[in-house]
Amino acid sequence: MCTPEPADMADRGADDPPSRTGSPDGESQVSEDRWSHHQRLAIRELIDTEVSYLHMLQLCALGIRSRLKQLPQGDLDVLFSNIDDLIKVNSRFLQDLQETDTRGEKQVQLIGNLFLEFQEELEQVYKVYCANYDQALLLVESYRREPELQREIQGIIEAVVPQAGPSGLSFLLVIPLQRITKYPLLLQKILENTLPDASAYPVLQRAASALHDVNTNINEYKRRKELASKYTKVEQLSLRERLARINTHTLSKKTARLSQLLKQQRDTASAFWAPAQFWTRLQYQRKGEWMLG
Repeated sequence: MCTPEPADMADRGADDPPSRTGSPDGESQVSEDRWSHHQRLAIRELIDTEVSYLHMLQLCALGIRSRLKQLPQGDLDVLFSNIDDLIKVNSRFLQDLQETDTRGEKQVQLIGNLFLEFQEELEQVYKVYCANYDQALLLVESYRREPELQREIQGIIEAVVPQAGPSGLSFLLVIPLQRITKYPLLLQKILENTLPDASAYPVLQRAASALHDVNTNINEYKRRKELASKYTKVEQLSLRERLARINTHTLSKKTARLSQLLKQQRDTASAFWAPAQFWTRLQYQRKGEWMLG
């Protein structure tokens, strides 16, 4: 399952947009201005964090992956998966997102439409990355069992991304998972600061629901991939491995069945030979009597 990012939206408390119900014209205008202000802050958070996120992806691909020359290409392919595809999709998404800054009151509706437009592309690229994530973590764990290699990797990461800290690769690899799970929260925050009677409101609702569906589909895809991988591994087991997997309980049941079958066969054989033995003894007995007579 993709690891969700903790919700980090600040407590709103007294800063919540006030209700418009029952306000005089002057107060209503002030209320709408406050809604608009909070909405702009939510939009700014979306755009600014998208800029930071794309920058981090580029650092991973260009600043770190290219320097990890001590790792085989196969390892790099697993660790960074389809990060190049993420960069392509998110670069176009960010460019279109930033262009909405010049559209004034239409910006909110355009943002909602933009997420709906990118819904399928985001799902396609992120489901590949998320499905590969667990394998990447296994590699990271294997490096930690080699202290010298781990120090080299950590040195490269700290030189490029100091904020990664001791988590190193783990810190970097989880970032795309955190971002895709954050989109519904960011959209919900904009929605909460949009007047319900605004034309953009239903568009934002659909966009928030769509990104929630994206995450649901990604988790389901990851689950199916893990299940398919499990069955594939079972099919590829050698005869010795399959025999080793037979537990004691199974062996006991098979042994009991075999013993019961052999007993039935012995009983059948005994029942068949008993009359023959009787007539043989009788013939010998009569033969003895004839000889005595």
